[in-house]
Amino acid sequence: YRSLVLWLTAPHGNITNGEYLEWESQGEEGHAHCRGFNYSNGNLVVPVNGLYRVFLQITYESKTEYHCSVNELRLTNKVYKIWDGYNVDVPLLISVDTVSCSTTQWSKSLYTEGLFSLNANTRLRVSSSCPELIVKKECQMFFGAELRYLESTSHQ
Repeated sequence: YRSLVLWLTAPHGNITNGEYLEWESQGEEGHAHCRGFNYSNGNLVVPVNGLYRVFLQITYESKTEYHCSVNELRLTNKVYKIWDGYNVDVPLLISVDTVSCSTTQWSKSLYTEGLFSLNANTRLRVSSSCPELIVKKECQMFFGAELRYLESTSHQ
């Protein structure tokens, strides 16, 4: 099989389409690319049955106009999968960290990855607990998948 790799980066426009993060499939710095995958409206679409490495990094930074309502801010990223016949978000990857709200300047990068057996047409999408604090730079916000092994059987 030919190499199937998707690397999405920080969007130029809105960071969310409501509940889910938006991504740029053609990066300014040339990092983003869709080789063999489809991407639309926050959804990465798996092209063929296989074992995939799915990865996500999001960097958050403090902003002077953002005020915490609690002592600690919980930063949570989730990668969900949705497949035909089961139109419900199923968590695939979750990364979590906390920041003290008494710290005036801070930065946190959350990275997670895993190997998953996914069927063709499964959709992957990402949510964030604090999208307003995300750093919108290609090298600090990215999401993708890479086909590691082609499978012939269908399962979820």
